[in-house]
Amino acid sequence: MPFRGLILLLVSFVTICLSSRSGAADRPNILLAISDDQSWPHASAYGCRAVETPAFDRVAREGVLFTNGFAASPGCSPCRAALLTGRHCWQIEQAGTHASDFPLKYATFPEILAGAGYFVAYTGKGWGPGNFRAMGRENNPAGPAFSQITTKPPHGGIGKTDYAANFAAFLEAKPEGQPFCFWYGATEPHRAFEKGVGLKVGKDPDLVEVPPFLPDTPEVRSDILDYCVEIEWFDTHLGRMLETLEAAGELDNTLVIVTSDNGMAFPRAKANGYEYGIHMPLAISWPERVPAGQEMATRSSTGRPHGGRPCRLRRPDGHDPERGGSAEPEHRIPAGRKEHRRHHRIRRIRPRRRIADGGVLRARAAFFLAVSQPGVSDPGDADAGLPVRPHLPPRTVAG
Repeated sequence: MPFRGLILLLVSFVTICLSSRSGAADRPNILLAISDDQSWPHASAYGCRAVETPAFDRVAREGVLFTNGFAASPGCSPCRAALLTGRHCWQIEQAGTHASDFPLKYATFPEILAGAGYFVAYTGKGWGPGNFRAMGRENNPAGPAFSQITTKPPHGGIGKTDYAANFAAFLEAKPEGQPFCFWYGATEPHRAFEKGVGLKVGKDPDLVEVPPFLPDTPEVRSDILDYCVEIEWFDTHLGRMLETLEAAGELDNTLVIVTSDNGMAFPRAKANGYEYGIHMPLAISWPERVPAGQEMATRSSTGRPHGGRPCRLRRPDGHDPERGGSAEPEHRIPAGRKEHRRHHRIRRIRPRRRIADGGVLRARAAFFLAVSQPGVSDPGDADAGLPVRPHLPPRTVAG
């Protein structure tokens, strides 16, 4: 399989769609399902016994299960922005930080596909948290919202959006014969969880594999089970969406991508550049084109492909959305990285990057490279994020 990275796949897909002169029926659909704060081992396809994810497992079984999928950032907004634009977090200005805004000049793949004739929308959580309207955008960078239908959550901490019902309504609204791109962004398993819900629904704490950096106590095991319940909610809606596609005869010609934005909301995971913060679940299927039953250990990323040039997304008319300045890094990412290991020491690449006003910022990149020092902990500096930009206008942070 030639998949070097998730963005490489998406950009290649967009290029094919833009250059295709065939009918709309020949162009595949896209369903991208992204959970909110889920680390890679927590799906039953990876052997986790504390959680049941039959829908994720189905995508993996009918396509490719990736064992080395990595996020562009261990935080929600920057990782989602990197996925949407095909650029590293430090190449997209404030969109690459948490809870900021999203400059209009950076095109996203849903915008590109919409311009190429795709029916585009998202449900739940698109890009965020952040204020995309501050820079003149009318829609979320993931597309127009399709989240009107709600349901009664089965447990506390779970959102009211009926993701699968909104997807079904989206398909009903889609013009006949038009290909679609749909972003399913759950707000689960984001904290807060209903305390003790895992035990309440009958989950076995003995099946929990507690990461070695957390204390192995009944409270921690119960908390992990609560987190697993919310993963299963995300997976339940994914399963309903797959059934809807199958009933409509659209599943075989739909590229289904299932992943997460960053790691689980536990210490040393989310918002940290360690294994459980950046190593993501990832399964991709396209029954009509991709052979089933594959497993890939090739390192993949929701940022741009390793060692290559930034993914330059252009609008359907050929116009390059970048106006003024360059997001090209002055220093290239070194090739030939060592094999990723668990519980590794982290270090950052600190490139210089030009911005639109001609200035130069010393940005700390959102890349965390494995080193051959397993078991060594190095939390890094307290100021490990991108520098604060006081010139940005005031903004309201969306949920």
